[in-house]
Amino acid sequence: MSKSAISRRAFVATAVCVAVAPAVAATSAARFREIRIDMSAVRDRGDTTTADVFSRVLPGLVSQALGENFAPGDRSAAALVVRVTLAVYGPIHEGTHFGPRATDFVEGVALVTQGGRTLASYPLTISNDVTPSRNDITEESTRYRVEGLAAALGHWLPSQIGM
Repeated sequence: MSKSAISRRAFVATAVCVAVAPAVAATSAARFREIRIDMSAVRDRGDTTTADVFSRVLPGLVSQALGENFAPGDRSAAALVVRVTLAVYGPIHEGTHFGPRATDFVEGVALVTQGGRTLASYPLTISNDVTPSRNDITEESTRYRVEGLAAALGHWLPSQIGM
């Protein structure tokens, strides 16, 4: 093998390492000083219930799921921005012997930021199967589905960003 082929391989390997280093550093041993929830796209679609509930409960769920990787106030740590762009509550249909079923889902992106720069971006798509009652379309049952979807996202998020 020629010396130039080895040099090219070394250069490409180094370039790849430099390119992915911020993302790896941002997730593998990451600590987050803050968690921000961006529900503006959902709110713009008119779904203020989901936007309000997610904004209220998601920071606590995510910080709990991150465990010791959540370090409020650590100035050297990155920030985690969870931007939810779509929340859909599926139609209720006849399920199996467990009763009616529905599948709700969320789409968005998780951003790891530091010093005004985005270090890494992770697409988020999660679904949550629920067993709602066909006859119970009250505010309470709606809140149950919204909170269930937020909980599913909060607990699943760390694994999605490589933790």
